[in-house]
Amino acid sequence: MPSPNPTVAKYLLELPPDRRPAIEAVRRTILAAIDRDIEETMSNGMIGYVVPHRVFPGGYHVDPKQPVPYLCLGSWKNHMAVYLMFAYTGGREEEWIRNQYAAKGKRLDMGKSCLRFRSLDEIDLQVLTDSIRRVPAQQFIATYVATIGADRWRAVPAKPASRPAANPVFTAPAVPAAPSIFATPTAPPPPPAPSAAPAPVKTKRKAAPKAKKKAAPKTKRKAAPKTRRKAAPKATQKAAARKPRKPSAAKKRPAARKKPAARKRKPAAKK
Repeated sequence: MPSPNPTVAKYLLELPPDRRPAIEAVRRTILAAIDRDIEETMSNGMIGYVVPHRVFPGGYHVDPKQPVPYLCLGSWKNHMAVYLMFAYTGGREEEWIRNQYAAKGKRLDMGKSCLRFRSLDEIDLQVLTDSIRRVPAQQFIATYVATIGADRWRAVPAKPASRPAANPVFTAPAVPAAPSIFATPTAPPPPPAPSAAPAPVKTKRKAAPKAKKKAAPKTKRKAAPKTRRKAAPKATQKAAARKPRKPSAAKKRPAARKKPAARKRKPAAKK
């Protein structure tokens, strides 16, 4: 995005190369269509076209020190746009622009007062020229004041400062008239009623300060001295390390089987 508040020439130089030709073409169209009561300047980081104070001394209703904005041209991150302030104040101009695009069958990307385009082919320069010439500066100011209200620019007259008179006249203070001797005596006023005795003021007794109990000093217990056990001699250590062997049970051998006694054969009988 171009740097804020530069000159118009610097603004054009800082544009991306693909945006500069389209912005320059739209700028030439605007300069050829506006009248002599509209001036080119920089406004809010864009190329602005305003009605100067020499034409309308009241200025912009939001900030009277600023001129009335008529039209703006700028380049943003995703698109370029022409802001038509006269289309914002008058509903007829916005409707006329929409009808012209619809009659030509051209796609229109328009908000309340801005014409958005991403390339020069998306904006109709002839419709832009005709819409500017339909609303000259004087007509725009008349519609602008009627929309905002003329009371917005009406100056409040200052109150004149009060000054003392040049020759002040001395006036004597009024003196009360003396009582007449022929006046009928009036009864003396009754004595004032005795005022009631004031109620005794209750005073709050201050509570005696509580004595703070002193905490008993903490006594640290002395740790019992550690006694080191003497290491047993190595011989006893080895003996203790060895596990006692269990007495092995004698293996019982199975009893030998007795051989059966050999049978004695009887001698065969002789025949």
